[in-house]
Amino acid sequence: MPARLAVATALLLIAALLAGCGSSSDEGSTGGATPPPAPGARAPVGAAAKSCEAFAADAESLRATNISCEQARQVMYGWQREPDCALPATRSRGGCLTRSYRCQATQVDRGIAVSCSRAGESVAFIARRG
Repeated sequence: MPARLAVATALLLIAALLAGCGSSSDEGSTGGATPPPAPGARAPVGAAAKSCEAFAADAESLRATNISCEQARQVMYGWQREPDCALPATRSRGGCLTRSYRCQATQVDRGIAVSCSRAGESVAFIARRG
C-alpha cells in the first residue's frame, strides 16, 4: 500500500511540474494564455453581444447575443412576469425557465443579475430591486 501511495504522489508531482505549478520563474508571463486573435479573425460568440435599450423602469444593462433586441426584451419581460423566476429576498440565487430560455439569477449590489440562454442565444440584464 505505501508503494502505491508513493507512486501516486510522484505522478501528481510530475503532473504539477509539467503544468508549471509552483514555479516562480513564470510570474508575470502569459504562461500558456491564449494569444490574441490575428487581425481579421472572427471574434468569439460572447464578443458579439450587443447592448439594447431595456425600455423598462425596473431593468437596465440589457445585452443580447445572437438574437434581436426586441427578442431580448421579450425574454426579459417573460422573466419579470414568470412567478417561478421571482427571487425571494432570503435567497441569493435562483433559476427558472421562461420562453424556452433557461435563466439564472444572482443578487448583486445593483439588483438581480439575470442571464438567460438557449442553444446559441443569450440575454443578460440587471433587474432593479423594487
